[in-house]
Amino acid sequence: MNNTIRNNALYLFIIILLIIQIFYFFIYFFTSGIFFQYGYNLFDLTIGIVLLSIFFLHGMILISLILIFFGYQNKSSWMRKFTIFYLIWGILWGLWGIFIGNKIILHSLLILFYVIGFYYLTTEEAKKYFYIICKYGKYILYTRSVELKSGKKLPIFFFSSHKPKSGNPTIMPKGYIIKENPKSHMPYLKKTHHIKKPIKVIPKTENNIKKNEILYVVNHLQPGSNRGNWAVKNKKEIFSSHRTKKAAIKNARILAKKRETRVLVQNIHGRFSYGFNPKKNN
Repeated sequence: MNNTIRNNALYLFIIILLIIQIFYFFIYFFTSGIFFQYGYNLFDLTIGIVLLSIFFLHGMILISLILIFFGYQNKSSWMRKFTIFYLIWGILWGLWGIFIGNKIILHSLLILFYVIGFYYLTTEEAKKYFYIICKYGKYILYTRSVELKSGKKLPIFFFSSHKPKSGNPTIMPKGYIIKENPKSHMPYLKKTHHIKKPIKVIPKTENNIKKNEILYVVNHLQPGSNRGNWAVKNKKEIFSSHRTKKAAIKNARILAKKRETRVLVQNIHGRFSYGFNPKKNN
């Protein structure tokens, strides 16, 4: 059943329902229906509570019919469930009419119509009318479930200009946008929450902070290094060599302040007995 036939069937059902309800509750009800069956008439309403009950009941019926009509026109998702509840109420009303012996055949036919309408609104064909199906030009978005080698099932989405062998029309899934292939002009979905942010490249300079870098003031340099008894170095390279420890520490302070890193000073036993952080400029 294509969309046009499905829409026409639902539209016809709603129109018939509205006609039946308006005739039954606003014409037949007061002339020969249940209202008349209990001995009331429009020209002799001496009991105020009966009048108030009628106004309330028929007011609610009228509002419900208006909601059903405009809900169908706007394809409101609540309309289908609301109409189902209305039909259940109509079935109960028809059963009450049969129970009191009022027009048994008529109420039986109404109940049959309500039951058929109830069943129709629970079918997938009726449900699909209220789906806001995603369309892109002549293409409709479909979805179907595929099973992976691990046994896990995942939904896939694809556009098609004709009804595929498998898959159902679907709404636009969250977290996706529609893109178009520049060559084939075929639409496809693309995730929006996994777009990589551009990486900010910071050029290497001596002023960059190196959080894990430490400068060392050490003695007894390895063979082949610069001449001198003390040196300022990190784990990879030697920055300067000095004859005295004091001169090495002074140079280490200057370099540490520039590179914004910490300094450790070696003692005469070969261990690092103390260290210091560079002073920040005020």
